[in-house]
Amino acid sequence: MKNSLVKTVAAFSLTALVAGAGNALAGEAKQEMLESEAKFVSLDADKNGALSKEEASADSALAEAFASADADQDGQISKQEFVLYSGDATAAGS
Repeated sequence: MKNSLVKTVAAFSLTALVAGAGNALAGEAKQEMLESEAKFVSLDADKNGALSKEEASADSALAEAFASADADQDGQISKQEFVLYSGDATAAGS
């Protein structure tokens, strides 16, 4: 009986440890996503949910890559396009 209890506690502890590690990894991915969203928000001066060429010019790398970051070629970069451009979509599982 005592041995069975020890095995049960050990199994529970291992399960909790593995789950905690998974949650930590998910949290890291989510944190990266939040960083890209924060960057987008900081660049979106008029807060309309899209970056114009003028707003993108505040980030020299984005300004140079504007045409490729503007995936639908509508003349502005949406938050989704910015996340794809930043590479966080893969890290976040999107």
